[in-house]
Amino acid sequence: MPDNPISPSGRIRDVRLPTLLQFLRRERKTGILTLRRNDLHKFIYLQEGDIVFASSLYQDDRLGEMLLKAGKIKFDQYEKSVDLLKKTGKRQGTILVEEGMITPKDLFEGVLFQVKEIIASLFTWIDGEYAFDEGPLSSEDVITINMSTANLILEGVRRINDWTRLMNDLPPLNHVLQVATDPRDLFQTMNMTSMERDVMRQVDGRRSLRDI
Repeated sequence: MPDNPISPSGRIRDVRLPTLLQFLRRERKTGILTLRRNDLHKFIYLQEGDIVFASSLYQDDRLGEMLLKAGKIKFDQYEKSVDLLKKTGKRQGTILVEEGMITPKDLFEGVLFQVKEIIASLFTWIDGEYAFDEGPLSSEDVITINMSTANLILEGVRRINDWTRLMNDLPPLNHVLQVATDPRDLFQTMNMTSMERDVMRQVDGRRSLRDI
């Protein structure tokens, strides 16, 4: 974790998303983190440092498109929901439930999947701009979801498969790693695989990154 405060706006190539999200969580910030890359605009909503929602202006990130790709609705149902959305101004998820195309449980799972996919996709960005706008969240625009910020970050990091980028982002291989002791840097729960837990057990304040 950097010693100096992170700027509320900047470039992802200078402050990687995991570092940025951990900083906002450590400082228990409430507000909207906007990330831009070319014509892509995505948003992460935080309440006292925890991620509670995400949205995107990218068409493929919309709920209807994700439910369609996941096979939860058929194309004719998708078209009907879009038409009703334009006529009524209601949320697409609400329309899908009211029309009996999906169940309330399907809607919740769909929104949860949508939010997770939007966030995970951002971890693959090599560059782009970010800006954090601090302030209370609007209940009209945000559907607060109880999610594990730790698991969202972990899943995002798992999406990074560029070896060169990983090596550039990690400390030097002779750097000795140790588990953080400051409670502000610790997560209560994190769903790690058995291999990931084995790696974490090697972090003991004596072994270097190369050793691990």
